[in-house]
Amino acid sequence: MAGEQVFRGSDGAPVEVTLLPIPNFSFSSFAALVEPLRLANYVAERPHYNWRVVTPEGMPVRSSCGVAVAADEPAERIRRPENVVVCGGVDGWAFEDPATFALLRRWARDGAHVGAACTGAYVLARAGLL
Repeated sequence: MAGEQVFRGSDGAPVEVTLLPIPNFSFSSFAALVEPLRLANYVAERPHYNWRVVTPEGMPVRSSCGVAVAADEPAERIRRPENVVVCGGVDGWAFEDPATFALLRRWARDGAHVGAACTGAYVLARAGLL
């Protein structure tokens, strides 16, 4: 694992991370993704990471603990993300949205580094990406 990149980014530019939380996502998993990126920027006193939250319709999405997270923009507006993390939760295994599956497949086909947190792995599997 030494020398491998967890996320892909352009040399010298902040690494771009697109977060796609699904309904009932795990807020603790979401925070565990964002907080290290935020802290790295804080300690470095410059942005090493930028992140954005996207949802299929661009609407807020509610976590399993009831906290809603606002989307920065609708997912379909993102043409070529560098890195995508699907944030799953309680019902991730049952998530069914053919448009989201198609979008994830397109992003992967276009070269995005696609990963998952919590049961987001089920979403990737259902999209045919695992």
